[in-house]
Amino acid sequence: MPSVKSKNTAGTTSTNLNSKAQEITKLLSEPYVDLWRLRELALTEGGLVNDTLRRRAWPKLVGLHSNPTVTTSNDRATRSRTRGRLPPKSSSTSTASVVTSASS
Repeated sequence: MPSVKSKNTAGTTSTNLNSKAQEITKLLSEPYVDLWRLRELALTEGGLVNDTLRRRAWPKLVGLHSNPTVTTSNDRATRSRTRGRLPPKSSSTSTASVVTSASS
């Protein structure tokens, strides 16, 4: 007996979405995620398939690290240059401070 494939409103079969979900899950479980393949899957019909996979994939796609101890060499260099100093104020904050102190 042939298997019955249900179609959703977008015309994608549930079998195709299940296969796609399995591929996305496999990609996300790798230590180094193939971002190009993940983007390709996200842009094809069905997208990232479901909310659970979206919640796992989006941080990877936008470059967020789930482990805050992971740093790049640029992060370390910036921290060593700014150690012990406050970050610079934005120009609007600095201007507002000058105007406030001048009018007091």
